[in-house]
Order: sequence, then structure tokens, then C-alpha cells
Amino acid sequence: MTEPEQLAGPEFAAFVREQLEVEEKRRASLETRSLAVITTSGTLVTLVLGLAALVTQRKDFTFPHAASPWLLASLVIFVLATVFAIVANSPRRHHLLDTTTFEEIIRRRWSTSADDAVKTLAVTRLRDLERVQRVNNVKGWLLLAAVAAQGCATASLAVTVGLLLTY
Repeated sequence: MTEPEQLAGPEFAAFVREQLEVEEKRRASLETRSLAVITTSGTLVTLVLGLAALVTQRKDFTFPHAASPWLLASLVIFVLATVFAIVANSPRRHHLLDTTTFEEIIRRRWSTSADDAVKTLAVTRLRDLERVQRVNNVKGWLLLAAVAAQGCATASLAVTVGLLLTY
């Protein structure tokens, strides 16, 4: 006597569940890195403004005209990097299954087969996965823009410092 062939449904359901967990970890990672960009940009802007205040206190100091646009660009781009990171870190609705809908599914399908329940839950999780991936993709692009802006701002700040040192 041979054993009955096992159905693939539970495997698909487990895979979808795992993918949803991966996306939740990805979301947490993106938000943590966004916070790092916010902190770094804020710190660098504070240091720039502090340095500017310190240097301009000297009576014989004249700010080189060539450094002004670079300094202004670095400050604006640091703020832009921070804005991108804040938006990336902002909460988004995940549109996960609400309790009313879930209650309706339970009441309507309580007596159905286990296979039907596995399929229904897998499809529901798959829809959730699609939504979470969409949100995470937006967060990822915003984080990428924030990091790129931070790199440009740092380069602009380096030019400013170079012009100040050679003046």
C-alpha cells in the first residue's frame, strides 16, 4: 500500500508566510538606516554651522566668495537628504486584513477543509506581501535618494572646507 501523495499547498503557504516575514525585516532595516541618515545629516549640519560661527568670530576673517555657493549647496542638500530619510521612515498603512473581514472569512469558511483554509490564508498573505513590498520599494528608493544626497552634500562641504583652508 502506497502512502497518499502530499499536496503542495501547505508548502506554498509556508513560503508566502516566510516572504512576508522577510519583507517585515526589510522594512525595519530600511527604517533603521533612514534614522541613521537623519542623525548623520543633522550632526553634520550642526557641525558646519558651529564651524561657521567659530570662524566668522575672528575680526580679520573674510569668507571667500567662491566658498559661499558650496556651503549653501551642502546645507540645502543635507536638509534634502534629511527630508528623504524622514519620508522613508514615516509610517505607512499596510492594509493588512482587518478583523471584520477576517471574522467574515472565519464564519463563512469554518467548516471547509483544511486545504481550503490553507489556500485562503495563503492568498490573503500573498496580497499582504504585495502591499508590503510596494511600500518597502518606495522606502528603499527614498533611502537611496537620501544617501546619495548626503554623499553630494558631504562632497560640497569638503569643497567648502578646502576653499576655506586655501584662502
